[in-house]
Amino acid sequence: MLYAITCAWNESDIIYSTVKNLYVQGCDKVFLVDNGSTDNTISEARRAGAILVNTFETHYFDEIKKVSILNSSVMAINEASPYDEIWWIYLDADEFPCGWEGKTLKESLLSTEGIVGAIHSQIYDHFPTTEPFYIQDHYPGDFQIYANKSQIQKIQLIKYRKGKRHIFTYGGFHYYDAHGEEVIENDKKIELHHFNFRQIDFTKNRLEQLVQKRPDGTARIDWMSDYAKRVHSLESTAYHQRLEKLDIVYSSNRFELFAQKSLCYNFQSLKRWHAFNGTSNSVKIHCRNEDYVLWKAFYYFFSSNLKYAKQAFGEYIKLAPTGVERELAAVKLLEISKISTGEVREKDVAKFLKSKHLIVRNAVEKIFFED
Repeated sequence: MLYAITCAWNESDIIYSTVKNLYVQGCDKVFLVDNGSTDNTISEARRAGAILVNTFETHYFDEIKKVSILNSSVMAINEASPYDEIWWIYLDADEFPCGWEGKTLKESLLSTEGIVGAIHSQIYDHFPTTEPFYIQDHYPGDFQIYANKSQIQKIQLIKYRKGKRHIFTYGGFHYYDAHGEEVIENDKKIELHHFNFRQIDFTKNRLEQLVQKRPDGTARIDWMSDYAKRVHSLESTAYHQRLEKLDIVYSSNRFELFAQKSLCYNFQSLKRWHAFNGTSNSVKIHCRNEDYVLWKAFYYFFSSNLKYAKQAFGEYIKLAPTGVERELAAVKLLEISKISTGEVREKDVAKFLKSKHLIVRNAVEKIFFED
């Protein structure tokens, strides 16, 4: 059996997709612990099939209490279960796991040796590039294709065996405590796709709820602020920094995908629970036409559908709001030509190496001259 459990606070925009992804990945049950959400988080999770197992309220974000409740919830479910072994995956509400080599989580576990008791996660942090940045009920990776491979890993998949002591997860699921008993860790890692950023207004509002001072002088993030100062000698948390640089994040990554020959993960292997392709009308109604065409071009390109990618980039050249974007789209067309035919005219590449835009010259260098 494969069970999942997540703790959420005001994640109504994404929790439906989080739960749906877990079922697509082969989870038999998905459990929710809610930390006093004031929005529709619980109803959205239930709509996707999650089981509410616990609720608690705190005046501030309390990692220790959160992890304690997650562990006690898992212990209670395991004790009442008739199964001798259960794999559990712990995750945050903005995390979307999948198996290795294009497999689902369940398929990956079925190919794992029985002695394995824990599996690491390789994290991929996704960033907004073009609008729409996210559409509710969809897989967020369809809109935030660009990602960085994180140096940080988690240990989120843990096997529990009947009659054995509970293995405690802690520290944001980066660690576990097996009471000195040996736990065999798997060589292969699952993927964990992380979506900090969704639609900009929702993301900004949620960050403000976390970091801004309330009338009593406290903030929900105080526990983490104290931890950051005490343990890491930092004056602010990652959430403060994220809010401070939010507008830059949403604007600066717009050009990143133009220079990407490939992604650091397999975009085509991601599983969806809904019919979807690069011509989806559900995308078109959420953004300007030029943004829709550019999104469509990248979606097709990284899906290896070069025929339609070529058409979309050609269309975007006519719609692009700036000269630099027209040049970048033209460079992408040259790249498609090289992939399709194995060659490209040197004079066409040389023309863009002389562009007055540094970002265009850098894209050409990366696409045509870097291994």
